[in-house]
This record gives sequence, structure tokens and C-alpha cells, in this order.
Amino acid sequence: MWEKIKKKMPLIWVFVILVLVILQAKGVMQSDVFYVVYGILIAGFFVVSVRNNQKALEKCVASLEEIKPLLHQDPDAYLQKLEEQYRSYPHIRSNRTMLALMLTHIGMGYIEKEDAETALQKLLSVPEKGLNANFAPYYYIHLGRALFYADKAEAGCKLLVLKVKQFEQAKQNPELVHYYHILQILAMLADVQRKEARAYLMQHPELQQREDCKVDLKYINQKL
Repeated sequence: MWEKIKKKMPLIWVFVILVLVILQAKGVMQSDVFYVVYGILIAGFFVVSVRNNQKALEKCVASLEEIKPLLHQDPDAYLQKLEEQYRSYPHIRSNRTMLALMLTHIGMGYIEKEDAETALQKLLSVPEKGLNANFAPYYYIHLGRALFYADKAEAGCKLLVLKVKQFEQAKQNPELVHYYHILQILAMLADVQRKEARAYLMQHPELQQREDCKVDLKYINQKL
């Protein structure tokens, strides 16, 4: 019952404001009282909207964490789950942060499937205004990977320079540092520095042990 009311809340708000406007126009409500009530309603609508968006985002993040193991174990199943989640959030397109989050993870799924073109397409459709300070390094790391794997190495190298702040943040993040190292190797290979790339890879033997780097190392070994 409450869920149905929440969905209709914007219409209810508009109806209430419309009634207030009519009452004020007919002189039933004084102008000063009208503006006070109107201000309270607008502020209340804003607070409720922000709260609902935050709850939806938290639910989305929790759902992504739940299916995270599938990303490397079964990318097809991972993408199927993501598509189901995408459809389950009817207002996702109006929440740029949630949209950026979902599209980035879909892009990650296609990287694991070794479908770099589709991954890049999904990642390039991410709304930049949906990238908050905490999430931006995650996005640019995976966008960089997709660019290199889609044979757009020049664009990948430019991204490393243009978004150096975000990549430095990724370097300090335990969840992203391995991909930071991968991108450094990819940039060296793009510059035909195979010897340097091999040396860099040898300096980071932990990359060979990581399940989430298998696709990356497969590509790197082919280039080496």
C-alpha cells in the first residue's frame, strides 16, 4: 500500500500545490500564508526525493555486491542479473548516480566477456555528472581498460593523462591498484615498450595470482 502511495507522491504534491494556488487566487488564502505553505511543501518534496534516491542507491549498491562473485565466474550470468536489476529500477534514468553505477558494471561484465566494443559503448554512455568523487576512479579505470582492449590505445593513453587525479586515487585504492598497474603496462605496450612492460609486470607478480586480472593478462601476454 505504502509503495503505491510513494509512486503517486509527485502527483499528490502537484495536486496539493494546485489547490493552494486556486485558494490563493480566489482570496481564500492570504498571500503570505500561501508562500509559507508553498515553501514548506517544496522543501519537503526535495527532502523526500533526496532520501528516496539515497535509499534506492544503497539498495542498488547492495544488489551489486551480492552478485559480484559472478563477474569473473560467469560473466553471462552476471550481465543477466544486471539487466534484471536495471529493469527493476523504473526511475533509474532520472538518478544519474545510479545510472552511472549500473552502466559501469555492465561495461565491466562485457570486458570479462572479452567484448571490448560493447563494453566501451556502455561505458561511454555513462553520464559524467553521475560520477561522484568516490566512484569516478572506478569508472575511469574500467573505461581505460575498455579503450585499450577496443584497439583505441591512443585514447587510452590520453585518458591516463587527462584523468591523472582519478588514476592516482585508484593507485591508493586496494580494490583498484591492480588495474592501475595493468593500465601502466598497457600504456607501455601502446608505446611499443615491450621490455619495460615485461619489467613492470615482473615487479608485480601479484597480478598473476588474481582472478580478476585473467582477461587483462591474457591480452598483455598476447601483446608481449
